Amino acid sequence: ILMIATKKVLDEKKVIGYRDELSLNDFKIANTYPYISNPFTDMYRTYGRKYKDAGFGEKFYHWLRTNSKEPYGSYGNGSAMRVGVIADYFDLDKVMEYSIASAATTHNHVDGIKGAVVISVICWMAKNGYTKDEILDYMKQFYSLETSRKYAMPHIKSFDYKGFSETMGMEVCQYTVPMAVFCFYNSNSFEDAINNGLTLIGDIDTICSITGAIAGSYYGIPDYIRKYTIKKINRMI
Repeated sequence: ILMIATKKVLDEKKVIGYRDELSLNDFKIANTYPYISNPFTDMYRTYGRKYKDAGFGEKFYHWLRTNSKEPYGSYGNGSAMRVGVIADYFDLDKVMEYSIASAATTHNHVDGIKGAVVISVICWMAKNGYTKDEILDYMKQFYSLETSRKYAMPHIKSFDYKGFSETMGMEVCQYTVPMAVFCFYNSNSFEDAINNGLTLIGDIDTICSITGAIAGSYYGIPDYIRKYTIKKINRMI
């Protein structure tokens, strides 16, 4: 749902408004720093309220019920789930800029923003001829076995697909982002990448959504899946 809302912002060419003067002293968890206006805020609230039974996280539901435009400092994996489409619209610098704005609407924790940026950049890399090894190496600059153990999976044995698949991680970027990359890396096709995600336990819809964004950018999406998905989306919106 929120991937579609992200696309709506980009299709309508809505502009991000920045403050003229920035100071780190302004930063607080519930602050819109550094934005005067963030077009993703209203769009996510509009789509979230319209499709309120879509299975959003508890904090996002609470945010939907308020009229406040302040974020809530989340590092949940929703920030990485909604940004894959940004790679279709911009060069790399703008991809990063808009993925930060998308995350900061709600997930303005450093790990929430990092998850969104890493996934949007990886989707851009996948669309622009980078190899799987280059994509994996990029992810590993920001995630490691130590970070995943600390924040998401304390019992994980190895930082690879096998290690992640043997246990269930939390619904946070520190688990879901590397897991989605491993699902893609260990695949031979779009369908294979999704099937890798379906073999796991935990937050499977989010893992497969992020995996699908990467795999779709790299392999392309098979026509039968594309047609079926577009048909469902058209009925929904």
